[in-house]
Amino acid sequence: LARNLDGLDCVARVYPSQANFLLVEFKNCLEVFAYLSRCGLRVRDRSDLPGCAGCLRISVGMPEQNRRLLERLAEISGGEI
Repeated sequence: LARNLDGLDCVARVYPSQANFLLVEFKNCLEVFAYLSRCGLRVRDRSDLPGCAGCLRISVGMPEQNRRLLERLAEISGGEI
């Protein structure tokens, strides 16, 4: 999941993780958060925490859930918000 996220244009950085979630910095965090919410995908906005500006917390899900997330983010990367 981290490797696939890192390859998307809308992603600025994927932080290393040893947990069941990834902290991902997006180039336009608020738009990404709103879009994913409209698509029914739940992520946590962490941009208000110190050192986490522009970041969303993404829990690692089942393969189908991860695929759906990546598909929606690919749409954003293609400019289809």
